[in-house]
Amino acid sequence: MVNRHPDATPLGGVGEGSGRSVPAVATGHRVTYVPGRPRDTSRRQLCRRGVVVGTPVADAHAEVTWVPVRLDGHAEDTEPVWIRADTIVDAVAV
Repeated sequence: MVNRHPDATPLGGVGEGSGRSVPAVATGHRVTYVPGRPRDTSRRQLCRRGVVVGTPVADAHAEVTWVPVRLDGHAEDTEPVWIRADTIVDAVAV
């Protein structure tokens, strides 16, 4: 079971109002993302990879779409990490 953020509503596709194109993702897609907030230049930016394990969720109050991702190298029963959709730089259907 995938945990959901409070006050979040399901979203059929992924998109942000940041003006930048966000790749559409679905369960099973392999994603590459930059952890942290978008445009965060205060720390070194290293990409991470994982697999989407659930439906993206839009949080209307924060104007953010969250995507549940199981990081590479983690067991299948590990809780997903919730990442911001606007930090995804690549998504590939596998």
